[in-house]
Amino acid sequence: MDDNEQKLRTIMDLQDDIIMITDGRNFEYINKSFFKFSKFENFESFKKLHNCVCELFIEMESDSYLKSTTSEYDWITQLQQYPNKDFFVVMKNLKGINISFKVDFKQFDTTSKSYMITLHNATLYKENLDLINLISNMKGVYFTVTQLNGKLVKISQSLLQVLKIEDFSKNKYSITEFLTEKDKKLAMQHISKNDSSPYEVTIRHRDVVLPILVQGYFGVVNNLPVRVAVIMDLRKLKALQHEAKQRDLLLFQQSKMAQMGEMINMIAHQWRQPLNAISAASIQSSMKLQLNLFNKDDFNNTQDFIQAQCQNMSQVINTFMEYASAKQQTENFLFADAFNIVLNLVKQQFVAHNIKICIEDTNQFEIKGSKDMLEQVLLNILMNARDAYDEYKDMEEKVIYIKSSAENTIEITDSAGGISKEIVDKVFMPYFTTKEQGKGTGIGLYMSKKIMQEHFKGNLLYEKLENGSKFILDFKRNL
Repeated sequence: MDDNEQKLRTIMDLQDDIIMITDGRNFEYINKSFFKFSKFENFESFKKLHNCVCELFIEMESDSYLKSTTSEYDWITQLQQYPNKDFFVVMKNLKGINISFKVDFKQFDTTSKSYMITLHNATLYKENLDLINLISNMKGVYFTVTQLNGKLVKISQSLLQVLKIEDFSKNKYSITEFLTEKDKKLAMQHISKNDSSPYEVTIRHRDVVLPILVQGYFGVVNNLPVRVAVIMDLRKLKALQHEAKQRDLLLFQQSKMAQMGEMINMIAHQWRQPLNAISAASIQSSMKLQLNLFNKDDFNNTQDFIQAQCQNMSQVINTFMEYASAKQQTENFLFADAFNIVLNLVKQQFVAHNIKICIEDTNQFEIKGSKDMLEQVLLNILMNARDAYDEYKDMEEKVIYIKSSAENTIEITDSAGGISKEIVDKVFMPYFTTKEQGKGTGIGLYMSKKIMQEHFKGNLLYEKLENGSKFILDFKRNL
């Protein structure tokens, strides 16, 4: 052994990696790290039992792991055939634990058959690589790694499949190629500010439109700064949201139809009195005419009376038409203005049911949103209170109290027994009703809560009182 070779082996013995010189079948040298790792004391004790380190390799199923040398081929040949592929081997250490090594090899010169093989302990690296490969093939959750100039370094295999990209390694894709100008601006804002909060954009590639939720972080890969983005596929969520929106639209229409039925009853009730009065005036006029007692003053008085009653009936129609128009315009309005419209709708019926409505401190209560939507909420709650009071026919004093509070809420309270504790958690569920079959749809309170949340950024709450109910219209976020 010449001096240069001795120096080389001394240097190799100082390395933590396992280093060996071999032609794939026979070994010329193995450094000291191998003997610290294995049960062999020295090269001689190893050679007594083995010709090749490959005899210690544990067989693994993946083709990225080298296999033991056989009569057909040796593992050096496998390395030569795929020079750009990462290969690994697994061997047991002194404690019997499987350790993964990444394999590097280098030929000394073109004439030599010997190679210098380096085994890097890659257990943690391999675990991370296996995790990355697992994540890379996950459906619905993806990742991308991009350089700061936007060039894509790595992308989930499953995302490539979704985008129908088959030539990723051959092309230099940039993340901005998949985004609209609006989404590019949003993405760049998060990158420039190192903002790791999630945001929504849409990836477009050919005929694929993919809504995603992105959360990005800065990191370092191979000593280069990169942006790592965790991506969630929102297609199913968007489909469910659309389905829920369509379902709520149907419920809203059903709720509106149920209220229209209530209105027809109200119109009939409010028209009954003036129609009876007109009929009585007509009969009286006919009788006076037959008895020759009908004079010009009687005629004029009768005409004025009938005109007044018709005006009252017309005003009833105007009130109902205003409610039914549902323009849903966003505006600033006073609570009292919306409530007075509803009060004009129900007052005759509430008088017939012996129910009083007491209003306190609501004149200056201002709200932003759709007045028509709030009218629906108020009508639902008032009609529920009316139906609840109908269960107490002998009750002398039936009162609904309506007042505002300093906390930007409206409270509507009755003394009609309230909702039992067993079902109080279900009052805002769709199609749940406490009324007899055929007398309630069970969508009024559900839709009322949805309207409060979506149109007024608020909420509709229920509170069980000792002998009644309190509905709270919470407008705290509507300021």
